[in-house]
Amino acid sequence: MTALAMALGMVAGVACLAMSAQWNIAAGGAIVLTVTALFAGSLLVAPWLRAEACPAQAPAAAQLAQRP
Repeated sequence: MTALAMALGMVAGVACLAMSAQWNIAAGGAIVLTVTALFAGSLLVAPWLRAEACPAQAPAAAQLAQRP
């Protein structure tokens, strides 16, 4: 998980530096907005991935919804 976080941070940093050079925007702001968007996306996807990986640890609401 740490390696994935490092890789995403590096890719976001390099991509945003390239974007700032290409479109003449602030590099720091582009990096912060991109990494924030990645973080928000991970917050949206994490519960679904957690439920798929280990149904026993899924949130209680998801378990109740699956009962007949």
